[in-house]
Parts: sequence; structure tokens; C-alpha cells
Amino acid sequence: MTEPVVVCTHLMWRYPIVRWMLEEVGQPYEFRRLDNGASMKSADYLTVNTLGKVPAIMHRGVTVTEAAVICAYLADSSPGTVLAPPIGGPRPEASAGRAVRPNGPTNREHRR
Repeated sequence: MTEPVVVCTHLMWRYPIVRWMLEEVGQPYEFRRLDNGASMKSADYLTVNTLGKVPAIMHRGVTVTEAAVICAYLADSSPGTVLAPPIGGPRPEASAGRAVRPNGPTNREHRR
């Protein structure tokens, strides 16, 4: 059986984006609901995300934060799904990964 993705979130904070992607890739998941405020800044959660922000996922010993990066991780780590151009493919400028990875262009560069 596939190890479920553990999603730490508050239901009002980008929860639908991550849930949609989990459904698209067919990955089993479980939610750890955090209250807006104290539980997001608790010592336990700060070991998951030192900024105390949601969403964050834990999967196969990897912690991933930020909704766009989580979606890219799920697309890349889900065999049999084709939800993004392959990283390192023949058209790297078309790769969805460039939008969320540090070596990709920033929003400021797109405005020039």
C-alpha cells in the first residue's frame, strides 16, 4: 500500500489547491487540521514549517511547503501521471518547475 501524504493545513488556507492535486494524482492522504493561530505556531508544528505557515505536506520522509511547490512535488513524484512538462525536457522554458523553483524566472523578470 502507498504511504499516505500527511497534509497540515487550515481549511481556509489554500486547502482546496492541495486537495485537488492529491485527487488528480490519486495519492492517498490524511489531513491534520490546524487552527488559525496557536496550533500553527506550536512547537510541534514549527518542526514541520519553521515559519508556522500552511499548507505543508509530509511524504516518504520529505517535508514540502507552499502550495505551488507541493503541487509540483506531487506531479513529479506520482508515477503514471502527466500533469506537467518533464523537468529537463526539450523545452525547459515550458517546464512548470521553472515557475516554482529558485533557478526559474521571478515575477519581476516577467514584468520587464
